[in-house]
Amino acid sequence: QFDTNGNATVTINRRQPATPLIVQLLLDPGGDLNEITGTVSDGNWTSELAVNRAAYDRRLNPAPQAGNYTIVFPGTPGATASPAGHGYGIVRVDPSGRVRLSGVLADGTRVSQGTTLSSLGQWPCFALPFSGRGPVMGWLTFADRAEDDLNGWVHWNRPPQPSSIFFGSGFDVETEVVGSKFTRPARGQTVLSFTNGVVTLTQPLTTTVAVASNNRVTSPDNRWFSLALNPSTGIFTGRTLDPDTNKSLLLRGVVLQKQDAGYGFFLRANQSGAIYFGK
Repeated sequence: QFDTNGNATVTINRRQPATPLIVQLLLDPGGDLNEITGTVSDGNWTSELAVNRAAYDRRLNPAPQAGNYTIVFPGTPGATASPAGHGYGIVRVDPSGRVRLSGVLADGTRVSQGTTLSSLGQWPCFALPFSGRGPVMGWLTFADRAEDDLNGWVHWNRPPQPSSIFFGSGFDVETEVVGSKFTRPARGQTVLSFTNGVVTLTQPLTTTVAVASNNRVTSPDNRWFSLALNPSTGIFTGRTLDPDTNKSLLLRGVVLQKQDAGYGFFLRANQSGAIYFGK
């Protein structure tokens, strides 16, 4: 219940010994009722709080952002204590503003979320892929820009898991996420605009490739290389031979049509390497 000045205080009792949370709220003083601001505090720490209205409706006010998108969570170049590879996902926004994410982070961890787009075109990205620990979180904004249609910073914390082959000590990183609208190509057309390009792995290893009309990717220089683009989602998967171990490497990622390129990752030893697929 807000008072006449738009203020409200909510007390959230928690199981002892945790102290209650005090939530202070202020209804948008501009009068359009699209935003609530405030704070959350336990008496020792305080966090800012922002609430944006879920304003979209399929019939009365459909979301202009509705459609299919591909998204990339870039890695840190040269990193060894955290992924150097690029995580990826597919995003669906329906006319009611509901957002669904399904993807794989660059350490091989699957991530998913279902939430609602705000009236400001913002997506509150939040997922807990490690059994309720280790959040992936940040505000992402849908906006038509030169290089992307979706952008924003995400904070990713992986908790320590000593028994894990990859990154058992955990890590804490921030990365600038980019996304692009995805349109399924017509039959006989490729997902990207080119038919001859390169695939580069951070070993470094660069392979010249050819893209067929069925979106199969092969290399005239490397008979161990193969890649397939999914024309329905923009996801690509493939394999190549690790030149150091002669073992097969699994390649996976997604294309960003607005950049006319693909990004992804592979796992080898206890590291995550980056994949670039472009002209």
